Amino acid sequence: MTPLTQPCCPLPAPPEQARPLPLSGRSNPAPELGPRLAWLRRQRRLSQSALAAQVGISASRLCKIESGAMSPSVDLLQRLLQELACSLRRLLSMPEAAASHSWRALDRADPRVAHQPLARDLARKAMGPQIVRLRAGDRLQSLPDGELFLLVLRGDIQWLHPGESPQRLRSGDSLYLKSGAPGQIAAGPDGCELVLVAHR
Repeated sequence: MTPLTQPCCPLPAPPEQARPLPLSGRSNPAPELGPRLAWLRRQRRLSQSALAAQVGISASRLCKIESGAMSPSVDLLQRLLQELACSLRRLLSMPEAAASHSWRALDRADPRVAHQPLARDLARKAMGPQIVRLRAGDRLQSLPDGELFLLVLRGDIQWLHPGESPQRLRSGDSLYLKSGAPGQIAAGPDGCELVLVAHR
């Protein structure tokens, strides 16, 4: 019998050494792609919902891709890069530091809206922050569930609770409300701007 000799072609690398390009499937071989896509999206000031709609997927699927829980298919990755105006070469060559931050969400002020939910792109968060802007004489009657922290940024307000004397708060004052406390927030004569943070 002819003895075994070294094969003329090298054997394929064992699975732990093989490094396929991770651009397809639903597994998570390259979680670093997700944060890079999220960074590019934030640079273009797009919400997850807006970008997901542009490429024809759900916001929850995009959230999984950005968090590294799911990898995009080649076709979907191409659509994402087209909407983000980024080449595949640039995406893969981005330094890790560019896609990593100490913060989870960044919001820009939008004084045109009366109620501005903050960190809306985050699927899981322990707090529900929002900015509320009320005109003179307006009242906020529907408050978020859970314990609520309130900080007056501008103007003054009154906290109206049944059976209690009104509490007047000026700019810089804050109030921590018990969970489920019934009440209303009434804006002063110059209107007001508030930060509301509900614990979920």
